Amino acid sequence: MRENFEIIIKNWYMIVLRTFLIMAAMLVTLSLAHAEASKQASGASKYTLGPEDVIEITVNKHPEFSGRYPISVEGKIYYKYLGDIDVTGMTKDELEEKINKMISKYVVTPDVNVTIIEFKSKVFYVLGEVAKPGQYHMRSDTIMLKEAVSMAGLPTKAASLRNTKIIPSKNNGGSIKEVDLYALLY
Repeated sequence: MRENFEIIIKNWYMIVLRTFLIMAAMLVTLSLAHAEASKQASGASKYTLGPEDVIEITVNKHPEFSGRYPISVEGKIYYKYLGDIDVTGMTKDELEEKINKMISKYVVTPDVNVTIIEFKSKVFYVLGEVAKPGQYHMRSDTIMLKEAVSMAGLPTKAASLRNTKIIPSKNNGGSIKEVDLYALLY
């Protein structure tokens, strides 16, 4: 009787382990095609601004034009003196250039600097047998799988590293990709 109970427990453990294997390190990332296009176009991926990011705009020698601005869910900031500015999809360099042009009507040779204070618009999830499963924020338009798993505290001993799946969000299309996380990490 005890042997049967131990076999049942082992089988149950294997079912639970297989379930976690399927879920281990599932990532919701931006479109792989978009990431490849961005890398090819610029040689490196640059972060594009989106809703819930927070930026700081500094206009040297003109503190009245400087400040910290959250990006609304519509992808806009309300910039003093100029009103709403759509910033979604822009890099910080593009936004600097845009603001430079806009305030050049009021400031002779403006020197604008944009700093991203909080990266919140791009998220991914790491689920399954990792130390800290959950939602994480990306600091670029793409993220390497190794970095994502490291942010989640690496796999636990129960994780099946050779049976990991990357699942893109429904919005980005794409297909589920199987990854040998063991080969990637070790």
